[in-house]
Amino acid sequence: MTYLRNRDNCPLIRLNINDFSGQPGAFCMSYGFDNSQLIKSINSVGLINYPYIVKNRDQQIELITGFRRILALKELNVKEVSCFDLTDLDISPYEMLMLAVYDNLFIREFNIVEKSLIINMLSQLVKGKGLLNEVCSLININQKDYKLFLRINMLDETIKQFISRGVLHIKTVESLISMDKEDALLLSDWINKLKLSYSYQLQCVDYLNDISRINKTSICSILNDTFFTELLRDEKKNIPQKAREFMDHLRVKRNPEFSKYQKLFEKTVKNLNLPVNVRVQNPQFFESKGYRMEIDFDNGKTLRNTLMEITDIKYNLEALKDPWLNESDEI
Repeated sequence: MTYLRNRDNCPLIRLNINDFSGQPGAFCMSYGFDNSQLIKSINSVGLINYPYIVKNRDQQIELITGFRRILALKELNVKEVSCFDLTDLDISPYEMLMLAVYDNLFIREFNIVEKSLIINMLSQLVKGKGLLNEVCSLININQKDYKLFLRINMLDETIKQFISRGVLHIKTVESLISMDKEDALLLSDWINKLKLSYSYQLQCVDYLNDISRINKTSICSILNDTFFTELLRDEKKNIPQKAREFMDHLRVKRNPEFSKYQKLFEKTVKNLNLPVNVRVQNPQFFESKGYRMEIDFDNGKTLRNTLMEITDIKYNLEALKDPWLNESDEI
């Protein structure tokens, strides 16, 4: 952008702060931000980086860069602001957009929603793939995700706030886009309240989609189940505990045989009549191989005695096997 290398090309003018509406303009790409630090900075040392503006045919001000700075100045009750005026430079809308991108790019990273804003603005100004690919690379968007980022801006504002705060994984966002609006809103709210990790989010979406398809019901109906609503209200459990129980219950609803196998295994262990200091545990939801035996003992002698005792044929340890091999047994 050679037209900006010499600031003499851009006259610095003084404008009344009320000439700016305080609403995001056509080239604004700030979303979900906290302006407190910027306000402190301007209050301490003044405005260092002046906004860029153009005037339309009606002489109304259009802000190209500096939306957050204008908001900060309004908060500080500043009456006037100096701005660089690009009106007479005959700059194209695409060049204005790129000016705004570079103005932000070297002082911060764009969040996912801001990248979506840029992609949507760009799609209206540029048709050639070359420039699209160049900008995608500039703001760290994989070209294959271009259409996804186009659609993110169409999501509900509540969901976009979650996205901008880093609550939702990009793969989760992709799934939310294809959901019914009410389903997407409720699911994103649950993810936020339970602070689900990214891996939990992906599993959660898979489970809910499967349960919804199998039972021919909406995701809202699943999440409004009494078990889930009571879990959320349970003040005795912390957030990680609630998240684990939430995921465990979804697994069982998705795979009801888990519950059946658990009962079969517990029945087998109970029938062994093992000593009270011996416990046998199955892997959670039988998702991994191998079982676990725990023995409480006071010293090596009691451990040896316990080991000798449980190997007695009367305990029939050979009965311990994968529960689906015992499905013919009654629960």
